[in-house]
Amino acid sequence: MWRRGIRWGFDREKLSPIAKEANMKMVLFEDTSNPSIYLDINQAQLIISALHKIGRSESINLMRNIHQNELKNYGESILLKFVNQGFSNTVVLRLHTGNQRGDSIKTNMKSIIKIGRFDDVNLEHKNYKENLDPTTSSYVPRMIYFSEILKRWAAILYEDLGEIDTFQEIYINGESEELLLESIKNIFGKMEENWYKNATLESTNLYSDQFNLIQSVAKYQNAIKSIIPDEFNKENIELRIGEEKIRLKNPIHFLLNKQDSRKKITHLSIVHGDCHGGNIVLNKNNKSVFLVDFANMSNTGHIFKDYVKLESNILYRLYDYDKSKKLSKSLEHWLNLVAFSLGYKVPKPVRDEDRKAWACICELRSRARKMKIDYFSSDEWMDEYLVGVLHWTLSSIYWTDIFNSKKHLAFYSAAMICHAIENNYEILSE
Repeated sequence: MWRRGIRWGFDREKLSPIAKEANMKMVLFEDTSNPSIYLDINQAQLIISALHKIGRSESINLMRNIHQNELKNYGESILLKFVNQGFSNTVVLRLHTGNQRGDSIKTNMKSIIKIGRFDDVNLEHKNYKENLDPTTSSYVPRMIYFSEILKRWAAILYEDLGEIDTFQEIYINGESEELLLESIKNIFGKMEENWYKNATLESTNLYSDQFNLIQSVAKYQNAIKSIIPDEFNKENIELRIGEEKIRLKNPIHFLLNKQDSRKKITHLSIVHGDCHGGNIVLNKNNKSVFLVDFANMSNTGHIFKDYVKLESNILYRLYDYDKSKKLSKSLEHWLNLVAFSLGYKVPKPVRDEDRKAWACICELRSRARKMKIDYFSSDEWMDEYLVGVLHWTLSSIYWTDIFNSKKHLAFYSAAMICHAIENNYEILSE
């Protein structure tokens, strides 16, 4: 069997002819002590590039520590495979622990390792320990072990969830609307039962304490100025909605004149805090749904925080508004979808792409409404929900990976939301 050590910064192209000739399935990454660490041959450069920001020795030391404390009974070798579900500031890999057999590993244990800067990974570790009970929370992966190096780098070992797709992948790849809705019902049903139904009635500043809108005005203003220089500073903008032209409040002026000094009595709970499509994962075989990535978890979050995060993620990242490739029509589809959700008189969404987005939004909003009305005997839910949607809509304008055309539309969407808040529009739920 051919073996070749991988040096830091190794050129993948130089490896290809040797790998092909030797028919290798894996290459050696580290063999100076237990465990011997191998890389999947097809992912070697990808894994090395991902680990580069952490450092070779730090990564190896973290894996060695975890192996010695938790995995040594499962074998002497580790095979690393890349998990394409990415997480900010961290690297996520699948570990196959077992014994070497020729150019393969006879796997005795599969697990997931998350490696990153100490502050980021330790915060996730802390949030998990304080807020989650894996014996009753069947919708989160079991945390097996935590390791750190001099409070600079850290790693968490999780149970392996099997072959998984993210909600995001399912949505983008055009899977059935029913599968998306079932995923929402499954994961939010569990969060509602375990977290939101136990919410406490507390006093909070909705625009600042909960959704960080007031503090971010300057950031919103700069982002809007860069894409719409002629409109960013106007008090009102004019927009055609359906058959009407409506003057809408510029979101910046809306927030600058918003008095948030009066605290609002509302419901606070444990929340995931970053419930977007990449952090909801679905097991392909048994259709179990899980939440991952707990760095933004809070036990004093607004009960709508996760609903509005996923809704905004669908609208500003997953929804393909340019499906028709005709920009004027695409803009109309987008604005009609948002306007319809706010109660404006526009045609009901009919395109498959629009209907899929609308079905998911309806499911999220009907569940949020039910939480407030059925469980807390409160019908004051609409304005709280809209403030959360406004936060993520404006935030999308300064995201670097959102196209300028979508940022324009997000600005107009934010203006419609502000108008709806001021005029107490009823959110449709079906």
